[in-house]
Amino acid sequence: KKELTVKHINKHTCNLKVNYTKNDEIMKKIIEQNPTMSADRMIQQHVQYFLWKGQFSEADKATELLCNKRRMRYLVQQYRQEHKQESTSGESIEALITLREMFNKQDPYAVCRLNWNQMNEEPTYVFKSHTHAMKLAAAMDIDMGSPPMNREEVFFDGQHKRIDGYKTLSAFVYCPALRGLVRLASMEVQHEDSKSVGLFWRFMNEGINQFTNGAQKIFNPRKFILDAAGANFCGLEDIYWDTFKEHYPDMEWGEFIRNRVLLCQMHYKTNVNEYARRMQNPDLREEFVKTCHEMVSKKTLASYKSGQKRLENIMGLDGGITNFVRYWQHRK
Repeated sequence: KKELTVKHINKHTCNLKVNYTKNDEIMKKIIEQNPTMSADRMIQQHVQYFLWKGQFSEADKATELLCNKRRMRYLVQQYRQEHKQESTSGESIEALITLREMFNKQDPYAVCRLNWNQMNEEPTYVFKSHTHAMKLAAAMDIDMGSPPMNREEVFFDGQHKRIDGYKTLSAFVYCPALRGLVRLASMEVQHEDSKSVGLFWRFMNEGINQFTNGAQKIFNPRKFILDAAGANFCGLEDIYWDTFKEHYPDMEWGEFIRNRVLLCQMHYKTNVNEYARRMQNPDLREEFVKTCHEMVSKKTLASYKSGQKRLENIMGLDGGITNFVRYWQHRK
């Protein structure tokens, strides 16, 4: 027997460790034949093949050889890492180009922009949206939009596990009619940096301009809600600053950030901890963190201002932080 369960008093069990025989050559051959399958599915399909043929003795041998699922999973992961830089990316971009041509007949925004970094100096990206999303985005314009969408904020975030090896940048909006979030656009990129964020907003602006036939030059929502990351601010500035100077000549970029950009609550707490580490007085650190966390749940304006005054007093006693309240007051 390969496994033995030893039972003790008080429902304690110990499973003996099995020393599997390594059959790497056979496993690697199966992986090469089915590179996109999961390890468990490969084993199942290999055994089922012999069962379907009626070769039950061979099915038993296959089960014996491939019983070490952990080893199989490791070899699958190793194989995919080794073949990550091969020509599969080129084949994928060709498939996307073909798919884009098919979609353009029905929806020109389905696969709006794409690039492969081996064709030019631009990074790899695939920008996607759809006509209904562009209609919602146009209605969100703070100057030319229509209610209720012109009262909604846009949520921008990056997902790291949606596609293997890529980051997915997405813009969402809450739709009151649907009572849920709608994805306005998404873009797969290799790195979540200021250049990729800037490209996302550039393509968003081009899509709005195309959809409205030039009536709206840019995507201009009431508020931008972002993660507290420098790349998000730099990406916005690279694309929006020159355009906003035309629309709002008297507005400085810092004023735009204060009035139009909000940061999420989770990153607020992260930023609180970062500021707390800078404090010179360790006795005030705990009080500072506690007060900051309480500020999020304040239900009245009076209690909020009381907490704000308390934070200012703490900062007056500690010289390590000076601008925390002013910085977050405009982003709450």
